[in-house]
Amino acid sequence: MKLFFISFFLISYSFVSKASDPRQQDSSKWSIEFKKEQIIDKNLTLKGLPVGGLSGLAYDSSTHLFYALSDAKKNHRLYSLKLKKQPDYHFEILDSLLLKEPDKTPLKRNMDPEELVFYNKDRVFISSEGQQVYKEHEPTQIFSFNLPDFNLKEAWDVPEMFWTPGQKTQDKEIGQQSNKGFEALALDKKSNTLWAGTEAPLYQDLRTRNQALIRLSEFDIKSKKLASQFLYPISEGFGLTAMLFLQTQEFLTLERKFDGVFFTVALFETNCKGADDVKHQITLRKKSYKFCSKKQLWHSKSLDFLVDNLEGMAFFDLDSSDKKLLILMSDNNFKIFQKNQFLFFEISQ
Repeated sequence: MKLFFISFFLISYSFVSKASDPRQQDSSKWSIEFKKEQIIDKNLTLKGLPVGGLSGLAYDSSTHLFYALSDAKKNHRLYSLKLKKQPDYHFEILDSLLLKEPDKTPLKRNMDPEELVFYNKDRVFISSEGQQVYKEHEPTQIFSFNLPDFNLKEAWDVPEMFWTPGQKTQDKEIGQQSNKGFEALALDKKSNTLWAGTEAPLYQDLRTRNQALIRLSEFDIKSKKLASQFLYPISEGFGLTAMLFLQTQEFLTLERKFDGVFFTVALFETNCKGADDVKHQITLRKKSYKFCSKKQLWHSKSLDFLVDNLEGMAFFDLDSSDKKLLILMSDNNFKIFQKNQFLFFEISQ
């Protein structure tokens, strides 16, 4: 998500009403240990374009490389990264790659790329969160790109409940808030489904609930239809920026807050088993629902330095160990006073 200046943030998060503080819940079954911070040179350029806007992070097992998606408005691109483990964890940025049209020319359409997940060696999914920009709009969508050239395969239509302001008959009564759509993606390979999470509540959910709830939506990859949908209680003042699939209906979820000066970030273990399926409800009419539960795993206040705008998250399996490497990544919004930041953790159950 593109973050603007102080007054915007204070206004944009004013929608959040009373939500229970997940830090009061039972401790997580996961253990996590911070290992390393890496800052990318803010003057770094590749192929004549600045490196920045790092919004989505994913590992491609077929190439053994990580890819960081930029949410730049023009020259839609991503960066290939090689993980180095010696003498400590850090990334080497290898290349800048443009997203392409089906004819392999540079992608021309309006989109706000936020997250990516690799489906197999031939395909990657990328979400666009959508926003209203003056008289133009960028719809909330899920795109499928062919590999290895990253040329567009298809764009999925999304249900009416996710329409962007200015899209079709969306009138700010039904649909997503501008610039707060599909910020998070996660792949369930076993079920062949793709999960998408909005950054903030939908308009209709703001009107019908006094607690801040977002929708985690499961899409069948073959049919591209909505398979299930659960309500996720978002922490007060926070937005969902990333999620990782753990096992059936269980995820790691990353939330970020900006108070006008500093960023605060929290990581949760989230379980949606037993939550009510609301996929058929464009508006939430019932007085009560069973939500996804969540337990705090990590909080940025545990560090002795400031985190930036953390939006990307990825796993990497470590050799001969029951631990995984968890990597968080920040979006500098192409601002000189922000930074491209990677945080490396070792995590285990």
